[in-house]
Amino acid sequence: MLRSGGAAERHPAVWGQSLCPERLDAEGLEQAAVSLVRRPPPSALLCADGACGRWAPEAGGAPAALPAPPQGALCLAAERADSSQLLAGYPQGLARLCGDSSQTLRARCGSVLAAAFSACGAYCITGSENCTGRVWSVATGSCVKTLCRHSGAVLAVGLSSNVDYAVTGGSDELAKLWDVKTGKCLHVLGGHTGVLTSVAFAAEDQRVITGSFDGSVKVWRCISGDCEMTFSGSSPVLALAVSANLAVAGCFDGRCVLWALDTGSCSQTIEGSDAVRSVAISRDGDQLLSGDAAGSCRFWNLKTGLCKQTYLTRGEPILHVMLQCD
Repeated sequence: MLRSGGAAERHPAVWGQSLCPERLDAEGLEQAAVSLVRRPPPSALLCADGACGRWAPEAGGAPAALPAPPQGALCLAAERADSSQLLAGYPQGLARLCGDSSQTLRARCGSVLAAAFSACGAYCITGSENCTGRVWSVATGSCVKTLCRHSGAVLAVGLSSNVDYAVTGGSDELAKLWDVKTGKCLHVLGGHTGVLTSVAFAAEDQRVITGSFDGSVKVWRCISGDCEMTFSGSSPVLALAVSANLAVAGCFDGRCVLWALDTGSCSQTIEGSDAVRSVAISRDGDQLLSGDAAGSCRFWNLKTGLCKQTYLTRGEPILHVMLQCD
């Protein structure tokens, strides 16, 4: 079990006095995408609904403001730590790219509920309440492929590093693996008994990891679609992150549970106080960033078991984290 330590700062106004690119405020924080970079010291990218700022978790203080998508976003994704490229999903089938490439993605498919970038940043994927996923070109804003379909809203999406494959997770309790070039569904990954809340590729795109509100995390072989391992927990899984050898699940009961992908055993548990809405882990498995429904963002050193820094908002939930290391 990890112990909470380090300095904790509570900021009534995280980025200043108003939600604008010049000065950013924590009031109304509903979405967050956080990126972390090692050597130079860790850097966090915090994205709220209508606001964005870059924060140094080891130094503390207020984030530096960055341009942000318009307010009203239902989901947010960041490309990487050293980029200001963001993707925001909105009602009425709209998604917006903000940053190096500014595009409006018009799907007209109901609310856009999930979003993610490819590793190279050239493509992105969205999931919608009309049961479909869509892959987009970041440069042109055009839809490359529509992935049809689930029997419920698509709540989680991901792209493989080479963009050959996509994975979607739905409220129909299924995950699906897709061929992006043809749009064909390669495998239906069934076995969860709750809605899918998070998906990720792992092991150089040889595996897919899924997390569900039923409290379980499952590991699937991409080639066969077979389930290799099931990690069972007692609390709904709200978020997932994957490193080379670890999968970490952020849970409704406030815990972050780390699972060893080679043995299937639980390697560590972090005890928190509120539902973990977002989690990210460094590639080497040494650092962890978690965000909860109470608005706390914690930066952990997994080698020492200490929380190195805590950043507190006024209590607005941090809903998404993204981790990157050089």
